[in-house]
Amino acid sequence: MAEKVKYITVDKQEVYENEIKPLVDHLKSLLCHYEMAFFFAAAVKSDEEGTEYIYESNDPWSTSLQLKDDKIPGFIKVTKGFKTVLPDHIEIEL
Repeated sequence: MAEKVKYITVDKQEVYENEIKPLVDHLKSLLCHYEMAFFFAAAVKSDEEGTEYIYESNDPWSTSLQLKDDKIPGFIKVTKGFKTVLPDHIEIEL
């Protein structure tokens, strides 16, 4: 019989808003100013019911800039529920 997974219970929403968000906002401002693509995620609350994340991003697909190997849209897709699939050239044993 498999053991039931015990998920951590944490609520750091207030810490994020008061201490971390001002730093993230400043970092976002710098990254946007220097036209640097970015993606950020933080789990601010989690319990048996689910996990709440804060996401921030600035990706060239929304501007005139283009990255040669832009992974950020893939990160964003995962946050929206898209499932990842390994490329055919990668083999794993389960």
